[in-house]
Amino acid sequence: MTTAKFSLPYLQSGQAQKHVTHNEALTLIDALLPGVVVSATLATAPLSPAEGEAYIVPSGGVFGVVGEGKMALYSGGAWVEIPAAFGHRVLVLEEGRYRIYAGSRGWVPGQIIGAFGGTLGLRTIDLEVDLSGGGTQVAVAGAIPARAIVLGVTTWVATNVTGPDQIKVGVTGELSKFGSYIWRDAPSSNIGVVGPYATYADTDLLITAQDEATAFTGGTVRLSVLIIEPGAAPA
Repeated sequence: MTTAKFSLPYLQSGQAQKHVTHNEALTLIDALLPGVVVSATLATAPLSPAEGEAYIVPSGGVFGVVGEGKMALYSGGAWVEIPAAFGHRVLVLEEGRYRIYAGSRGWVPGQIIGAFGGTLGLRTIDLEVDLSGGGTQVAVAGAIPARAIVLGVTTWVATNVTGPDQIKVGVTGELSKFGSYIWRDAPSSNIGVVGPYATYADTDLLITAQDEATAFTGGTVRLSVLIIEPGAAPA
């Protein structure tokens, strides 16, 4: 017999080698409690996974005997399946967001889910931008996804920007929307919060020389796009 939601094995009366069943349950609990998986898109299992590493198997993925759409845990030298219940939530490290189990729909982006399957989630999208040879402005194509509610964009100068003394970050028509007068030398940074605004199509982020006249010749800037993602319920 097992538990109803996560199929944790019960000890049976008079069972021999109870420690085997007990340790199996502890291993599953140890994987479930952190609520973290490495990836939900990696189709082929890594060759040298760490003990206790977990993944969501994508469509067409191969993780030993664990089928697509399931959580795969590396334990004792093999991939084992971790059952999921409706509303089970995990942080996907490579995506910077949570996914939540929606039954027949599988693992969908979101942190909360309603009875009909509508979801809502927070997400951070991390980007690194090379400014060398970029003219006076560098566009990061589609950095903000469609149908997102944007809370802000944080900026870090990772390696010294050469060319202009200062930069600004924004979108078309609002070049300073997420910050201006950001100094060129690392580790300059800015937390560019805004009153939430919505996007209806993929939107480019623009890194522009503050004076809009001096061309970039080098440097690296890192951006984190902070958004709320609504998700529609199935028809």
